Amino acid sequence: MPSRAVLGLVFSTCLITSLMPRVLCADNFEAPLPRTPKEAQQWFYSGDNPASFIAPSTRMEERLSDQVSQGKARLLEGTQHLIARMGLGLNVGGFDPTLPKDEEYRLGDTDASGKITVYFSDAFWSAYFAKVNIAYNHDTYASYLVYILLRAGAEGDYSRYYDAEHLAWVVQGDAEGLSDSLRVLRRTLEFPNTSWHSFDGPVYQPDEDFRRSLAPDGNQAHALQALIRYGLGILSQRAADLYALSHYEKVVGEAPTAQIERRVKQRERIQAWEFGRAKAAMTLAERMAFRTSLTHASSILAENAVGQNR
Repeated sequence: MPSRAVLGLVFSTCLITSLMPRVLCADNFEAPLPRTPKEAQQWFYSGDNPASFIAPSTRMEERLSDQVSQGKARLLEGTQHLIARMGLGLNVGGFDPTLPKDEEYRLGDTDASGKITVYFSDAFWSAYFAKVNIAYNHDTYASYLVYILLRAGAEGDYSRYYDAEHLAWVVQGDAEGLSDSLRVLRRTLEFPNTSWHSFDGPVYQPDEDFRRSLAPDGNQAHALQALIRYGLGILSQRAADLYALSHYEKVVGEAPTAQIERRVKQRERIQAWEFGRAKAAMTLAERMAFRTSLTHASSILAENAVGQNR
């Protein structure tokens, strides 16, 4: 007579065999269990239905896209608030997809009230918010935005009062609010960084090519004006950076962050190269005329600053 253990084994085998067709039926179980590490990863991310699997990289891209979209929306909102708080003569114009990745913004036209529209670089800020999640790094983002707006505000002042005909900045009427930015610009024109001074040597072929790109007609007077205008533009960019650094602490109550200082130094290297490029394309007589133009522009700003303090 079979033992009880044998009978139990036979009964279990029959039960499993009878249920196996139902377990393997596609209507009752839609997919097999994972058998490889890749299938296990897919199973984990998709729940109990691999047919609905979404690759981890796809989900990460979706989260990153949301992070960038939220950051850009907060950027426009924060800019409006800071412009009003700091009393800057700027308007927000949204994002410009044509700007390169290494520029934060550009200045547009001036409206009837005298405010200049600032357009943010879509490429720059998309890359920025892909690295910086403002939900966890709000202070880092907010500090950088304050620097950007102070710099844009100063550049807006310089653009608004630049007289292209006289190659100088002429302030008319009540410009008391511009006194600080004008002083910084004046100092920059009076004492340009000595490391920016290029060697007063001959004009070589690359310099000639650059000169021709600014004045295609080959007219020497037009070329000189274009080169002086180019050099003044570089110096005004440097002045805007210096103004933003000096006034950041007044607005925030703290020294500029390491991120801001790195950006200013990076921009200074580019500005020094561009300034030297302009001077190298000038003849010796034109470089002397350029120095005279710097003195002239600085003296006009000095007169404006004196007029404001009366």
